[in-house]
Amino acid sequence: MNNNKNIIILKKKNKILGKIKIPGSKSISNRILLISALSLGITKIKNLLISDDTLIMIKCLKKLGIKIKKYKKNFLIYGNFLKFLNKNIKLFVDNAGTVIRPLTSVLSFMKGNYILYGSKRMNKRPIKDLVNSLNNIGMNIKYLKNKGFPPLLIKKGKLKTNIIKIKSNISSQYLTSLLISSILLKKFKEIIIITNNNIVSNSYINITINLMKIFKVNVIKINNNIFKIFTEQNYISPKIIEIEGDLTSASYFLAASIISKGPIKIKGILKNSIQGDVKFLDILEDMGAKINYENNKLEIYYNKNIKSFNINCINFPDLAMTLLILSLYSDNISLFKNLYS
Repeated sequence: MNNNKNIIILKKKNKILGKIKIPGSKSISNRILLISALSLGITKIKNLLISDDTLIMIKCLKKLGIKIKKYKKNFLIYGNFLKFLNKNIKLFVDNAGTVIRPLTSVLSFMKGNYILYGSKRMNKRPIKDLVNSLNNIGMNIKYLKNKGFPPLLIKKGKLKTNIIKIKSNISSQYLTSLLISSILLKKFKEIIIITNNNIVSNSYINITINLMKIFKVNVIKINNNIFKIFTEQNYISPKIIEIEGDLTSASYFLAASIISKGPIKIKGILKNSIQGDVKFLDILEDMGAKINYENNKLEIYYNKNIKSFNINCINFPDLAMTLLILSLYSDNISLFKNLYS
């Protein structure tokens, strides 16, 4: 027996089969936490992913004055209707990109004094495009160390236009940040957000728009690069929301099942999922897999050779690594495009 606790020994399994429940999606979880905090009413969140990012978001929201309670396996978020009680505060975001990016926009519209700071790794993650976009419309955000990187000092700004331009070829989270926070800009009847590039990971923007709609805020997509939001709308809690199982996490088990040709059942996956990674299931069917749905359960069977495939990864980069592994077991050459995203 190996006594080194840092070594994990993996034993070969000839077949992967069984039943599992997938934890909630991280992308959906942090969006829901923030929107719930900004909404009118109490939101009961089921299947919230417990991870570093979500725990950091919860801690930040609590410091901002949002009441959050854990009830059994669920979370109750007491929305404070488009405002935070604490206006002068420092928030530690560690290395959570899904926290600092949306909070940068929201806090810049809150007319307070905030500092967003994180770990050494966070201080190397660029945020220049988002900060430039916000400062260009009159917000007041300054870098406390290196230009273009956290930590950030966010002070009260003066909104001077209803048109926001953002680069979207690096991270879809910048656009998501602006979409979620746009409803705070009541000075204008409508906010127009324009992207000047092809949107990377566009499927994540669709997640944001779908979640905003659940909370009664509609985004009008004029075309692939222009979005309109009427600010007379407000976030209204749906009272109860259950977070979908994370399809990226599910993909690992699905791939293992296909390679070993063992049937597997996964709970928490929706046939009409709002996650872009649902495309993975279509790819598996094209490769020869048989997928059955029952309520929110998925069962996959595979008895044939794995067919090769061609795939553009620009809208679901998180699946690329899993698909690369699957391609090693396919019957021919597979083609991948846009792996850089």
